Amino acid sequence: MVGLLNNVFLQPTVSMNVLLTPELEQLVEERIKAGKYSSAIEVIREALWLLEERDYSDRLSQEEMRKEIAIGTEELKRGEVADGEEVFRELYENIRRFVAYRSQT
Repeated sequence: MVGLLNNVFLQPTVSMNVLLTPELEQLVEERIKAGKYSSAIEVIREALWLLEERDYSDRLSQEEMRKEIAIGTEELKRGEVADGEEVFRELYENIRRFVAYRSQT
């Protein structure tokens, strides 16, 4: 999923106009006023990222999840595990690069 984050958010941007209902516009404005986002584009990007994440999860059937769990269990038994601290360092670095990139656009 981290690779998807890099592919989706670190690509050159394209301008697009979107019409929102008054209710959706109000929702975006409320998120900005709450201080979590500084612009409408940040709200929309987050919403699209969450939509992509949800769609990805929906595509995984229970059988696929069972297969992935079985693979992970076998990897764990063989000692093929990732150091949690290193994983989080990589995640934080990806987030830092994303924030730096986003601040340039």
